[in-house]
Parts: sequence; structure tokens; C-alpha cells
Amino acid sequence: MALINKLQTPVKVLKSKSGRVLNGFYEAKSTVDYDCVYKGQAIAFEAKSTEKDTRFDLKNIAQHQLDYLEKAEKMGAICFFLIEFSKDKSVFVVPLSVIQSYVRMSHRPKGKKSIPGEDFDIYG
Repeated sequence: MALINKLQTPVKVLKSKSGRVLNGFYEAKSTVDYDCVYKGQAIAFEAKSTEKDTRFDLKNIAQHQLDYLEKAEKMGAICFFLIEFSKDKSVFVVPLSVIQSYVRMSHRPKGKKSIPGEDFDIYG
């Protein structure tokens, strides 16, 4: 059994009524969506979803999320992305190293800015 925490992004509420937030803003960037511990092993992951059925756009991943996962992995955590293709309801666990590779390739001249859907069958 694992202890899983859903991490919330801190929000500064400017206006509310009857317990509902009417106006506010994010106070800071979040780290990642989830962290957990399983049998003494730290785990951190970011959950993403796309309605596209042929690719996952890398622009959906913020640099601060990559930075956090890289730091956590260097400290011994298992880090990955959980990526859902909502149209066909498929979900893939993609190691951080695979995402890092695609991000590096995207920065090259004419580098692809997305991960082809068929690659998830290989890496996910």
C-alpha cells in the first residue's frame, strides 16, 4: 500500500461568497501533481491529459515541473509522467528520462514539439 498525496497549487483568494471562490490567483508555481511513498521509496509524478489522439504536445509540460522531477530523481525518487489520451481512455506511465529525451530533441533545429502517439506503445 502506498501513501499518495495530491499536491495543491497555492491560491490567494481575493473574493468569495458562500464558500465559493469568485476571484483569485495562483500565489506560486506548483511542483508536481502527486508525491508518494511506497515501501520506503519516494515517488513523484505529474499527471497530464490530452484530447489529441495522435500526439502529446510537449508544451503541456512546464519547465518548473521538469526541474522539480529532475531534482527529486537525483535525490533517489522514482519520477515519471502519467499521460492520458482521453479520447480512447488510454493511460501511459512514461519515465522522466524518456520525456527529457523528447524535450532535448525539441530544442534542436526542426525538432518535433510533440511525442507521436505510437511512441507511447514503445516507451509508456
